[in-house]
Amino acid sequence: MKKVSAKKIDDDLRPEYDLSQLKGGVRGKYYRQAIAGTNLMLIEPELAEAWDLGDMSATFNLRKNATFHDGSPVTARDVKWTFDRAVTVGGVPTFQLKAGSLEKAEQFVAVDDHTFRIDFQRKDKLTFPDLCVPTTGVINFMAVTYALT
Repeated sequence: MKKVSAKKIDDDLRPEYDLSQLKGGVRGKYYRQAIAGTNLMLIEPELAEAWDLGDMSATFNLRKNATFHDGSPVTARDVKWTFDRAVTVGGVPTFQLKAGSLEKAEQFVAVDDHTFRIDFQRKDKLTFPDLCVPTTGVINFMAVTYALT
């Protein structure tokens, strides 16, 4: 793979991400690419340390040391709650997940604290790529529950 300079874009894959045009800074995953001087974004796992893509399900093993900004642990329950909310809240998250046949809260299972499974309703070539679209970050279920009570 060719490294792309932030000063000169030779990349016809995503020329709209010309890093030299960024005036206000770079956030999140894109920060590493900006520092490296490239506009190429590789999909890298952040929360899952491993996953098994089965015929009709995907199982994700979550990093045991993953924490939210306040230091509380990220659990499979948080991931399930986030997906449950996304498929029921309406708007962009619901529409985006539906594109990959992720439509019902029952599809998302917190197997244990560090294992999260998605059961597929049907075979759909967009399901796994759809999971890579950042419709939202994982939401701290306990923090939301506390704030609502």
